[in-house]
Amino acid sequence: MFSVFVSGCSEKSICDCKPGDIVEEYRHWDFKSKKWINAPESDMVGTKWLILNPDPDVHEAHLHVKLVEGEYKNAYVHQVPGDINDFIDPKGFQDANPGYPSMFLLTMRVVKKGKVTY
Repeated sequence: MFSVFVSGCSEKSICDCKPGDIVEEYRHWDFKSKKWINAPESDMVGTKWLILNPDPDVHEAHLHVKLVEGEYKNAYVHQVPGDINDFIDPKGFQDANPGYPSMFLLTMRVVKKGKVTY
């Protein structure tokens, strides 16, 4: 079911983020059309996130991040700069796609390299 996330992806699609880097979502998977949309989801527009994972691995199913710019608001959460979040792959994504990168590393890009500052 989740294998559709990786269609159209290449090694260049994987976000090469490290702890301290600032990332933003630049595309998302549209479930209705079953294709990549080259824009962030509406709740991610204008947000930037600091990577806090000790050592993000392309096969980790989550990213531990801190909001540093914008406002993240959806039906479940309302976050402002300074708030911490864990982006977790949809249930079953890694099981259905063994060996593929985390979904979030396929939707994010680095906008600023840096070191972790808590």
